[in-house]
Amino acid sequence: RQIMIGTGLIEAMPNPFLAPDDVAKAGLSVEDPVQLLNPLAVEESVLRPSLLPGLLTSVAYNYSHRNTGVKLFETGAVFRNSGDSAALPDEHEHLGALLSDSDAFAVMGLIRELSSALKVELELTNTDDLPGLHPTRGARVCIAGTEIGSVGELDPIVAERYEIEDRCAWL
Repeated sequence: RQIMIGTGLIEAMPNPFLAPDDVAKAGLSVEDPVQLLNPLAVEESVLRPSLLPGLLTSVAYNYSHRNTGVKLFETGAVFRNSGDSAALPDEHEHLGALLSDSDAFAVMGLIRELSSALKVELELTNTDDLPGLHPTRGARVCIAGTEIGSVGELDPIVAERYEIEDRCAWL
């Protein structure tokens, strides 16, 4: 949190509950998201498989109020089905950042800052198959050959779905 705030980002705390179509709207491909058995509302019936949908909703809200150039981050749990219907879903803490009015190069500075502050060597591998990201402006983030996430520019189609008119960078 200190590193992210130190680089000028603002912490967001979106709801971990999503509407069933929010996952697809964010460009993510999760075949079987974790469904709640007794949701209070249909709009909150799925547990998030990524931090991206919540941060996109937060940026879209700011844009609808003419607050552009928002740079948000979140640390929080994401959920995946464990494969056993009787078991609890897998839950992992993630870090996500969405920088509106920014491109892939802007988020690379954030990667360098994190790498330096955490004293780990983050490796980037360009790829064209990252869900929700621009097909030619994304990379996998690895530590010692193990993939830990992705970074890049948001797919313009996803930004359009959220009525965000500027480029956005994702970490």
